[in-house]
Amino acid sequence: MKKIFLILAFLLLTSTAQAGMYVSGGFGWSYNNDSKTTFGNADFKYDNSSLLSASVGYAFPIVRVEIEGLHNRTKMKKADRHMTTDAAFVNAFARIPVIGLYAGAGAGYASVKSKTTPVYQGMLGVEYGIGIINLGLEYKHIQSSKDIKKFNEKSDLRTDTVLLKIRLEF
Repeated sequence: MKKIFLILAFLLLTSTAQAGMYVSGGFGWSYNNDSKTTFGNADFKYDNSSLLSASVGYAFPIVRVEIEGLHNRTKMKKADRHMTTDAAFVNAFARIPVIGLYAGAGAGYASVKSKTTPVYQGMLGVEYGIGIINLGLEYKHIQSSKDIKKFNEKSDLRTDTVLLKIRLEF
């Protein structure tokens, strides 16, 4: 019983949320099975690819708000083309500090194939910290709110990503 109490006290003390500024970075893998481009009557899917994330924000005890930037470049299957996505989001999260779970949503704009489109995302994650460093694992679904049209092609952006994240609090 004493060991269980000590473990719970350790988790409570090391993951209790503090209010303050933070910076965050993440590296993950995007599963692009739902993203596609249409040329005429043919649909082309995209390979899975890496995704980079960086953000700056403010954490309140239960709520966190941030500005996030993402970068992704993925190759088209069966074609010598690619899709580069750069995005900026405003995100808000609700979290349960003692157990490290959080969920959030964000909205912003992305440059997809050099065309700007509104995008949104949903996130779910877990993170634990010691001192000012928090390490976490995050799932996010990113989607454009409309198709991206360029010349004779139409593209959409729908991707699921798993990220390893680090957050430094000040």
